[in-house]
Amino acid sequence: MKLHEVWLSYVVLATVLGDQLTKQAIIRRIRLGGSIATPLHVLTLEHHHNPVAVYGSLAYMDNAYRVPLLVLIPVLVLLALVWTARQIDESEGTLLLALGLIGGGAVGNLVDRVLRGYVVDFMRFGWGTSHSAVYNLADLFIFAGFALLCIRVFTVSRPLRVA
Repeated sequence: MKLHEVWLSYVVLATVLGDQLTKQAIIRRIRLGGSIATPLHVLTLEHHHNPVAVYGSLAYMDNAYRVPLLVLIPVLVLLALVWTARQIDESEGTLLLALGLIGGGAVGNLVDRVLRGYVVDFMRFGWGTSHSAVYNLADLFIFAGFALLCIRVFTVSRPLRVA
């Protein structure tokens, strides 16, 4: 295993651990449906179970199809990420970090779906009367990884280096 593959594995492991530890803390400290507001209400911690996908998508799909699909999609994403990581050069640190965050987020939510049958969501952001959907740390890792991926692809003038 190459050094950048080991580093990528550590990023994935750290994101999964961070995601799962925060979800366990929410499960232990906030009853289902309960919430704790932070100062200025910029972040509210709310304990929710999400049996569907982001923003309630796939809610009307029969469980017999939805559950396997919500397990299959992250597995396919992970396979694509592993394949991509093996193709790129170790000097592509931003890209490797992006892949690690996306992969770790996907694994974090996959663990929930496999072990619980739903994803634990607990972070709602807001300002004034505007509020977001409820997310978890895995969702934020996926978003941050995608943002880094976009930054790398659209702002760096040199082409991707392959191994």
